[in-house]
Amino acid sequence: MWTDSEPGAKRPADPPAKGQAGAAPAPRGFSLLELLISLLLVGILLGVALPAYQGSVLHSNRAVGRAVLLDVLARQEAYFLNHRDYAAALTDLGLPAPYYVDGQAQPADRARAIYRIRLDLLASVYSGVRAVPHNLQARDTQCQILSISRQGVRAASASPGTAGRRCW
Repeated sequence: MWTDSEPGAKRPADPPAKGQAGAAPAPRGFSLLELLISLLLVGILLGVALPAYQGSVLHSNRAVGRAVLLDVLARQEAYFLNHRDYAAALTDLGLPAPYYVDGQAQPADRARAIYRIRLDLLASVYSGVRAVPHNLQARDTQCQILSISRQGVRAASASPGTAGRRCW
């Protein structure tokens, strides 16, 4: 134990105070290598996560398309009960023409739309309704055009080599 009373005793030197000469410099941020490694990791994560996210969005948009088709089909049946004939135009069902829908199944302008809804007419007679993909939804190669006939037969066109069965 060191005391000031002992002759010739030396006290250990106190470390230099912050800001004094001889003080070790404080770390000031990231090195270039650390920054590059971080950017590389973010790039890899984005490369893996972004396609999965986009696929999930396309899949959920299909559900919106199916729901809108079923809504139009129900409106056609209600119209048939009241008029003893099917509507030949979307406006007869209280829907806009052309009828574009967004990701929340709400009417939308063409720029925000994911589907354009159309009535299928054979010789001016209603035969079904279809959802044609629009904008980003057009990238959905597994389930292109969703359709349902007035008898309730569901169908989907898909790119060659893919099965449209999973679309409904």
